[in-house]
Amino acid sequence: MTARELGRAGKRVTLLEARDRCGGRIYPLSSAQFGYPAEGGAEFVHGEAPVTRSLLREARISLLPIEGTQRTVMDGKLSTKGSLEIYEANLQTALKELDDDLTVAEFLRRHFAGAEHDHLRRSVERMVEGYDAADPERAQYVGASGRMDG
Repeated sequence: MTARELGRAGKRVTLLEARDRCGGRIYPLSSAQFGYPAEGGAEFVHGEAPVTRSLLREARISLLPIEGTQRTVMDGKLSTKGSLEIYEANLQTALKELDDDLTVAEFLRRHFAGAEHDHLRRSVERMVEGYDAADPERAQYVGASGRMDG
């Protein structure tokens, strides 16, 4: 986005990719690699996302709306609540009591250590790794704000 805006402002821009492929979090996996065509990176546009949608329109890339009801299996039962939504109140309470900066992994160990919280820990870790593209051992919850920094 920065390169795009600098280019629009008439600046000469060179982008260097640190990996052996372009694409950041976008990483399509072929049927040969994964067994069926899948996305190993970004695959959803969450919410309104006006900048993202504007860029997609500009590039003439379409979105496929997803319809239906998401279900989560917990303790062998189907629920229409998302895996983190089930624990929302407990998470919010623990975050409000947070006085110091600590990694997501340490936060989970401190506040949700027991076996009864296995599902919650796995859900938070998957969210951090997938949605935030971060390592729970490095990503931090910051002080009383409860916000997460990469």
